[in-house]
Amino acid sequence: MKIPNLFPTLSLSMGSLLLFSMVSCTPYQQQGAAIGALGGAGLGAIAGDDGGDVVTGAALGAAAGAGVSAYREEQQRRASQGYNNNSYTPPAQRPSYQPPAPTTTPTPSTTSPSRTSAGEYPLAMPGVKANTVISPYPPFNVLDTTGAKKGDKLCDPSTIPIDPATGKQYVNPSTGLPDVKRGKYFIVP
Repeated sequence: MKIPNLFPTLSLSMGSLLLFSMVSCTPYQQQGAAIGALGGAGLGAIAGDDGGDVVTGAALGAAAGAGVSAYREEQQRRASQGYNNNSYTPPAQRPSYQPPAPTTTPTPSTTSPSRTSAGEYPLAMPGVKANTVISPYPPFNVLDTTGAKKGDKLCDPSTIPIDPATGKQYVNPSTGLPDVKRGKYFIVP
């Protein structure tokens, strides 16, 4: 019985093993391809009668090992993200990303007095839209100033105090509207 020369067969097998283990995407898939290539090369050497069978077995084993590894990675990824293979969520019911609202309005100081020590009123900040200002008083509402001119004195309606008897803002009895004389004033910029 003649003993075949194993060097060409082993070098082809190792070349195939290296090639298929490096083609895979992740280290886990590379490991699966390498194990599959070794197993396939071994089966090809046992079942085959020449070096071509070893190379074919290594190639088939590497492909099978990489495929099984990729499938297992996908299953682990789905399990870690909470996917259930038996349920389907329509796109309309899936949560969607909502970007945070842009903050374009500057924030005034929270310690603005209703009057300065010189008897002047604080200056409101210009709003983003035309004819709007940002009140210098908390909660810094955006107020409509349509019809007001630069330097006019206006009242922030959110600063009118609450009447304890009614639980509503103080009302001017002659007009039936909130009593702006009790609110805090500011100057239109």
